[in-house]
Amino acid sequence: MLEVNGLSKQFGGLKALSDVSFSIRKGEIMSLIGPNGAGKTTCLNLVTGFFKPSAGSVRYCDYDITGLPPYAAAQRGLVRTFQKTNVLRGLTVFGNVLTDRYRHGERSLWRTFFAGGVQRERQLRDEAAALIETVGLGARMNTDADSLSCGELRLLEVAVALGAGPRLLILDEPAAGLNTHEADRLGDVLKGLVKEHVEAMLLVEHNMALVMAVSDHIVVLDFGRKIAAGTPLEVRTNPDVVTAYLGKPAA
Repeated sequence: MLEVNGLSKQFGGLKALSDVSFSIRKGEIMSLIGPNGAGKTTCLNLVTGFFKPSAGSVRYCDYDITGLPPYAAAQRGLVRTFQKTNVLRGLTVFGNVLTDRYRHGERSLWRTFFAGGVQRERQLRDEAAALIETVGLGARMNTDADSLSCGELRLLEVAVALGAGPRLLILDEPAAGLNTHEADRLGDVLKGLVKEHVEAMLLVEHNMALVMAVSDHIVVLDFGRKIAAGTPLEVRTNPDVVTAYLGKPAA
């Protein structure tokens, strides 16, 4: 679904990303990991059009989307979340997801309500409720987003992203701030999504227990370069990865 070839980004004299390549197949969860400052979020910004690459290309579902604006990528089904939780705090859980379903729908809000769109309105509401159930927040459907725990906010953010109708869902540190139980719950939700709701997923995450539990394939960055790729077991035992995270042993 996604082919990243020789992707590079330079800010003045700083090389933030250098010649990074990887691909994601349908039905796969791929994780992009590395120490702080490794270039993970820069890579996501290049893939989703928030930055234009200095070199390289991005192909999504056989389309060259290199440098395509974020809204255009999202319209094609390439949808991402961000490190900072981004939900509408003044709305309920249901209101947040329903709002995103309106934005994804082919009708304007005016046509939905006033131009014979009663059936479509009912469909959108049913779809929003189903997405909320999918992420395990059914019991919190009518709760204000302000009242949710950190873990519940992360799940709501995933539901809102699903409301945009992604084919490839990109999540930037979805487990940030979660305890072990919340991260395990999130992992179960993510694995279920690839089976039922999205065609593939790209995950950037520091929680290694979550990464190892949900990933089919892992790519490791360090100082803007790809230093390893493979299955969770292959990456876990790769000496270059161990050195990148733990440093070189004392002589």
